[in-house]
Amino acid sequence: MLTLEGRSGSGRLVSCEGIDASGKSTVARLLADRIAAEGRQVLFLDRKSAVASLDGYLADHLAELRSLIWEYPPDAITSRLGFTHWSHLIGAWFAAVDHTVVRPGLDRGLWIVADSWFYKFAARFALSQGLQEGLAPFAGVSRPDTVVWLDVPPEECVLRRGELRSTERGEWQGLDGGARAFVEYQGRVRQVYRELAGREAWFTMGSATPEDAADRAFDHVATAMATPAGTPAGPDTAMEETR
Repeated sequence: MLTLEGRSGSGRLVSCEGIDASGKSTVARLLADRIAAEGRQVLFLDRKSAVASLDGYLADHLAELRSLIWEYPPDAITSRLGFTHWSHLIGAWFAAVDHTVVRPGLDRGLWIVADSWFYKFAARFALSQGLQEGLAPFAGVSRPDTVVWLDVPPEECVLRRGELRSTERGEWQGLDGGARAFVEYQGRVRQVYRELAGREAWFTMGSATPEDAADRAFDHVATAMATPAGTPAGPDTAMEETR
């Protein structure tokens, strides 16, 4: 395994992306642990730790946003509130987390490993609005220095999921049902991810054990982060397809 090089005081933002149940949360945690073992200050970022890293009014404000976005019944028909509502609400969450947690952390030299950033929502929005409109709510939000995409087939992901939420089964796309709707919808989201990966030179892996995926992601991060912060890896080194 490689080691991290570069300026110890330079913060980095790394995002682990993938469709629902692709294993991104587990891989992101393992990757954060590997970076911390190199002596870097690391923040594992998800919707819980974002709130926990703040206090007082800021923590309360983000906790309310988090509740509105994620705490709904599994069969809720969220599409009844419309795209404009959800795009503003979710865009507000990422703008606030970026402003209060990510940017200050990067300024302090933190390595921030996100259990997905805004790309999952942009991909979902893109299915009905197009990619440009799907990305629009996140204009001005920090872009990761590196994106690790776990390109796991939805047929595999559905076997890992117990209860399927309406938003995971594609109710926004008019899909209805259980596992079959999940596979269909997540397959569509996967296609948008594939377009984003090509456009933004993501590091791509197929199915792998969490430990193996984290090791490969770490080696890529170690290579990519030898360059100055904000300099994306070139297309020749950023994409890898693991069979």
